[in-house]
Formats: sequence, structure tokens, C-alpha cells
Amino acid sequence: MRTRVDSDEVPWDDARRVARTLVARGIVDVSPTLEGAEVAFVRSGVKGPNGSEERWVDEILFETTPRVDGLAVVDAGLRIGVTPTREVSSVRLTGIVTEPVGTVTLDATAEALRAAFAAYLVESSPPFESIQVEMRRPVYMLDPGANSQLVAPRYLISYSIILRDGDTLVSSRNEATLWSMTSSEPMVEVVLPPG
Repeated sequence: MRTRVDSDEVPWDDARRVARTLVARGIVDVSPTLEGAEVAFVRSGVKGPNGSEERWVDEILFETTPRVDGLAVVDAGLRIGVTPTREVSSVRLTGIVTEPVGTVTLDATAEALRAAFAAYLVESSPPFESIQVEMRRPVYMLDPGANSQLVAPRYLISYSIILRDGDTLVSSRNEATLWSMTSSEPMVEVVLPPG
């Protein structure tokens, strides 16, 4: 059983060691460095009937992604996962070639995205206690399984649902949706599998 640790310590040295190893083996060139990498904590937790709460960090993710017009291309780049006990838990390396083909007008407002997301949760989820949003931002991303695609910026929302199981609150696996931003009433374009 993996040791449960709840810590905000960021193991930069371990992630840099992995990146240096990939460069030394010729798997990546020197361009994808960890300078400016986004760091995310993957956490789990449970709540007890008396209000007690236990939370722990499963993995710390370091992610560098190419950008187009300042927006991350989230299904490309280098991602390194390290556990709180300093074990390398995952490495993902994905290359992508982009070609601008025109401009697009983004009409969705932040308020419209929040309202559409709330309505989507009510319609598509079992009764839940609360929602924990892990990430929300405009991005570029191909549909899963697509080798080539014409894509406009989308709004990525990554979240967990807190469910009640008897007297205990339990967090669901992390889920994510990609929302259209090209209409004033945003719609879910892609539901990503739980990660």
C-alpha cells in the first residue's frame, strides 16, 4: 500500500533528473525544459461522518506544453509525474505539428461557461455534495483518437465530484470536459475519460 502524504512540496530535482535522462538518451532534444512548467497536485481524500477529513497527494505533475497564440496545446509536450515519496510515477511525451489556418471569434463569456457547466453537472451527475474544480482555462486540444483535426480554442474544465456514501463523503475520479467557446451559449464538445 502506498504511503499517503499530504504535502505541497514540489520535487523539482526529481523531475529535472527525468528530463535530463530523456535528453541524454536522445528521446527529447534540449528544447522542452522544465522552466515555466505547470505544476499540478493530484489529490485524493475522504470525509468521515463526524466532519473529519483525510486528504493526500497521489502525484505531482510537471507539464510543459507548446503554445499557439499564448494558449497551451494540452495533448502535446512533456509531462512527468512524481509521487510524494519521490518515485517517478509517469512520463508522457507527445509531439504535434500545428498550422494556423485562420481566425475565429470567441463569443462565450466566463459567466455563460459557469452557468452551462453547472447545468451540465445537474443533468449528467448523480446527486452530489459538492464539486472540486481542479483546472479551468482556454486551450487547444485534439479530440481523443484524432491524428489530425481543425480545432478552435476550447475551454477545459477538470473537476472531481464529491459524493456521499452513507455517512462518508468520497471524491470521484478526476473528470474533464472541453467546451465550445465560439457561441454565446457554450456547449460540451468532448467529455474526456476519467484520469
